Amino acid sequence: MIRIALIDDHAVVRTGYRRLLSAEPDFEVVGEAASADEANALVQRTQPDVALVDLNLKGSSGLEAIRGMLARKPGLRVLVAANPAAFAARYGSAGFLLAGAFTGSLDNSGERLRLADATGETILDFTYDSRWFPPAGGGGGYSLVARNGAPEPVACGKPTAWAISGIVGGTPGASDNGDFAYHYDGWLRDYFLESEIYLPEPENPPNTLNVTLVGPEADPDGDGVANLAEYAFVHAPDVPDASAFGFDVFRDGGGTCLTLSFARPRKALDLVYTVEAGERPSGPWASGSLTNAPALDLGNGIERVSFHTPPSSAPSGFLRIRVTQTPQSP
Repeated sequence: MIRIALIDDHAVVRTGYRRLLSAEPDFEVVGEAASADEANALVQRTQPDVALVDLNLKGSSGLEAIRGMLARKPGLRVLVAANPAAFAARYGSAGFLLAGAFTGSLDNSGERLRLADATGETILDFTYDSRWFPPAGGGGGYSLVARNGAPEPVACGKPTAWAISGIVGGTPGASDNGDFAYHYDGWLRDYFLESEIYLPEPENPPNTLNVTLVGPEADPDGDGVANLAEYAFVHAPDVPDASAFGFDVFRDGGGTCLTLSFARPRKALDLVYTVEAGERPSGPWASGSLTNAPALDLGNGIERVSFHTPPSSAPSGFLRIRVTQTPQSP
């Protein structure tokens, strides 16, 4: 059941909406308001799922009412459309709060976004950059989504406020619940500033990577582990590892199997992991005899996976893992 609040300063309009919505079995109108103050009190009292708002309320703008409602109803979502009338005609309320018109293009290469109220006052103004997360800006079908659902306004123009959707197309109108995908370029921005990632201009061409610091083979913390391995196995590139980089390799089930277990990003779009077994360090190596257990979700986008050799009364041999970085957009 979708609970709806009606905010319009014309009683006849509210009555019409109520009659229309009441005829739908999945809708419930929980109350009406004729002003921003009444709307704020209504939302606080009834906690609706959706609010239908007239943007031209008498004495105040509909966006003023929306700001107040969002402060009282965290998670209430606002939608803007290039053609609000056409959107409403095609989709109806559809569980969305249609707040106004969008005149940009959401360009994959990046764009400045500005949200303004009916008087032209700026509510939010920031720029996103496709370089942050190539799969979300290179036509791969993934979306750029907010990491915590509602980033602070001052953080919206920073890559650390954003992530790649966990599925193609994202989840419009719903929370991602921390289910994000990962990519090397986005991972870099968790640890390095833009001024560190790119060489300065104009002495270098635009967008020239500082490969000695952020390249996949670079080792900025000097611990002998390259950036690509730090990313692939959930280590920090700016903190030296206390010991030699390794995995949990042990005998399982009373000494019947050799097992290799390691942590990795749960949805790394640009990595391929291959675990192989061999009788000698020099090989030959093969993966066909190995069995992998179901991945264990460790939270925060990390999982632990395990591979083991066939049971043997006297297991011996070697296990190795190979990580391959794939092109930017899968």
